[in-house]
Amino acid sequence: MCFIGCIGVLMDSTGLEDILGATFNGISNMLNGKAWPKVTGGFRMVVIALLQPFVVSGKTSVDTIQEQLDNAKKSRTGRLWVDCLIIPVMILHLYIRAVREGDWLLHLYALKRMQPYFFNAGHWNCARYTAWHLHDMTTSLPEDMWAAFLRGKHVCHHHSWVWNSVFLDQFGEQTYIRYGKSKDGLVGKTVF
Repeated sequence: MCFIGCIGVLMDSTGLEDILGATFNGISNMLNGKAWPKVTGGFRMVVIALLQPFVVSGKTSVDTIQEQLDNAKKSRTGRLWVDCLIIPVMILHLYIRAVREGDWLLHLYALKRMQPYFFNAGHWNCARYTAWHLHDMTTSLPEDMWAAFLRGKHVCHHHSWVWNSVFLDQFGEQTYIRYGKSKDGLVGKTVF
């Protein structure tokens, strides 16, 4: 949520609100990170639309797309949209993939890539605690814990399927909400 809020801060008054407003309601909640599933889909749609000329041309190798993005960065507007929307949305999707697959190294890499955006958007607490988390997890984690994290033991699964990992705090919250609701609404505290 905080990283999506960074994208919202960096893309403020650029026309992104108008683009997303044509499809979605509640743009202010989307751009401050509150409606993160909806904004993730919205950002993905905008980035796909921006990258469509590269994909349609058939030149889809990473080097070709990187070259095209470097060409787009030659103008100020192009640099803004590439650096503050396209690349952060790719980082956001890397992070979601890391969580859903339980990939610890990808998780750390995505957080490292997010850190400059926290600083640039003025999200000082996220920047500070992300830096502390990265340092702590890469330097002072015991070897047996590091090995467990590499095996995906830092996430939980509701089912044994693929692509359904969630972090422990979210797992507890999702479980509690699922058991606390019924067809007619909330039924009370039924788990604890």
